[in-house]
Amino acid sequence: MRAADVVITTNQSHKLIATTRGGRSGSDVAVVRSGPDLGRFRRFPADVSYRQRKRHLLVYLGEICEQDGVDHMVRALKLLRERQGRTDFHAIFVGGGPHQQAIKAYAEAEGVSEYASFTGRVSDEELCRILSSATLGVDPDPKNPWSDKSTMNKVIEYMYFGLPVVAYDLHETRVSAGEAGLYAAPNDELALATAIGMLLDDPSRRAIMGEIGATRVRDVLAWDHSVAPLLRAYDRAWGTESVSPPETEPAFDAP
Repeated sequence: MRAADVVITTNQSHKLIATTRGGRSGSDVAVVRSGPDLGRFRRFPADVSYRQRKRHLLVYLGEICEQDGVDHMVRALKLLRERQGRTDFHAIFVGGGPHQQAIKAYAEAEGVSEYASFTGRVSDEELCRILSSATLGVDPDPKNPWSDKSTMNKVIEYMYFGLPVVAYDLHETRVSAGEAGLYAAPNDELALATAIGMLLDDPSRRAIMGEIGATRVRDVLAWDHSVAPLLRAYDRAWGTESVSPPETEPAFDAP
């Protein structure tokens, strides 16, 4: 960082690292958020076949790696069935990754595979069809120093499709989702299951959260809003910018 002409990072948490541990001034660090390119997304009519004859479809999207906490979601699904007695949902796990087969085997060992599907990698179109058919999106990343400071792309992609988000209470997840998310006590699978159940039982709240999320993506989070700060960062690196770039995301400060 100290040798760079300019530092580009994805959120204010990482900018703080660059200005403290990295020793850079704030004007040398550009925040360029990783937002979805809306040209790659399309909303489809809901396809009830993904729900496997159930009322609700829960979705996890992303590469399944050991650090992603997908085992937390598996245990939350089990608690939904065993503690809450719910039989009205199916869960779909979209994505490959080095830990995918282990998580699939874990779901079978935990007795969850009956109401969970693992798709592996899918085409953009099928991904859009699945997300268009879901009731809500789950991000089970457990809280740790890395995840608390990380922007999770899946959260923003859920929001584009009007899905309310259930996640552990991570700082940057709150920054991204705001009121489009329902946040469970970190690393507590029962709290995660309880939050999921609360939203499944509250269609009005889901609709409000979904609309908030879709509007936030369109107006603030989509990739189009990151182009200008990225170009300013390159101008600064080439020495063609006459003034220091402004702070790029004051509206993202979260409580």
